[in-house]
Amino acid sequence: MARARKRITRVTTKTGDSGQTSLADGSRVSKSHPRMHAIGAVDELNSFLGLLLTELTDDSVLTDPCRQIQQELFDIGAYLATLGVTPCPDPDWVETEVARLNERLPALTEFVIPGGTRAAALAHVCRATCRRAERHLWELQEDMAG
Repeated sequence: MARARKRITRVTTKTGDSGQTSLADGSRVSKSHPRMHAIGAVDELNSFLGLLLTELTDDSVLTDPCRQIQQELFDIGAYLATLGVTPCPDPDWVETEVARLNERLPALTEFVIPGGTRAAALAHVCRATCRRAERHLWELQEDMAG
């Protein structure tokens, strides 16, 4: 029998008003700490992917990969919030998926201006948000190494 999931019944804790927040292990860090910037950027990307998914049909070639990426981002957030106790997902499948999707596209001859359909514009927002999340993750890596 499957174990029942514990539901979160509150989204506020009233413990972050002093500029500090708690990580999953109970430790406290500044809300401006690079770890919190990384967690926030990953969460923001996951939210934008959810918005993009509302514009895609169930048979879109992007629907399943976007859902998988959402789960992976959730797992990355857990990894960050537990200081690495929760394993980080392996990104190799993303490279394979990008290659598969690119096979269907004509070669690019110029930069693409975001727009077109609502879904295409949202995909560009996801791309730009992903790049910001990547920068924050590298910033956190440098902070931890230094």
